[in-house]
Amino acid sequence: MFSIRALYKLILCLLLFLVYVNGTSLKEESYTRIKEPVKLTIFIETLCPDSIKFVVNQLLPTWNALQGMISIDLNAYGNAKDSGIATGYGFTCQHGPEECFGNMVLECAKRYVNDVNSFLQFVACFMFGIQPHHQRGEACGQNCWREMGANTRVWSHHQRGQQLLHNAGIYQKSFHPISNSVPWIIINNSFTHQHLKDAQVNLFELLCSIYAQNGVRISECTKYGYKYTV
Repeated sequence: MFSIRALYKLILCLLLFLVYVNGTSLKEESYTRIKEPVKLTIFIETLCPDSIKFVVNQLLPTWNALQGMISIDLNAYGNAKDSGIATGYGFTCQHGPEECFGNMVLECAKRYVNDVNSFLQFVACFMFGIQPHHQRGEACGQNCWREMGANTRVWSHHQRGQQLLHNAGIYQKSFHPISNSVPWIIINNSFTHQHLKDAQVNLFELLCSIYAQNGVRISECTKYGYKYTV
């Protein structure tokens, strides 16, 4: 005949078993494709060293690892200014006229390249190549377009490109609080300085942690080295 202590031990073992079974089931179910990906809204400048570093070292590798798990809205404007002129818009950019042209190239690429993956590959190629001691903006853009097999003259110096860059400025100003930080990184339409800091250090880890905080585990996060604490 069971003693009270033995009965308690049996009940405890049963409870622990149920917790293990349920936890395993939840863990397995959570390794699924995300119905509502985390949205990244990013504003960059093509000649900004921090923007280049972020795109090449954080954004593109994270996209390659988590495609389908994140939504990326990448824009080129930053600390630029524009004003209406007779032929369209005139721009002043933090790193000079070459950056204005580079920003226009990226906005045109965003408009005419429908595939997000191809667009991001182009952006990384362009921004790496436009760095000092590399090719100048237009030649670099053409080389990157050739790698994609796309039209090398989609952007050019015309009013359509000016309008697209002007629109990027209006779009950037629609977010609050407005920040002078470049890159400016907004997650799920909300900006925090901590997210900005963490994203530039390890964007992949930040996104995996955001999903984990919402009870979602992603197999790709584990595959590429993210360590879940629970």
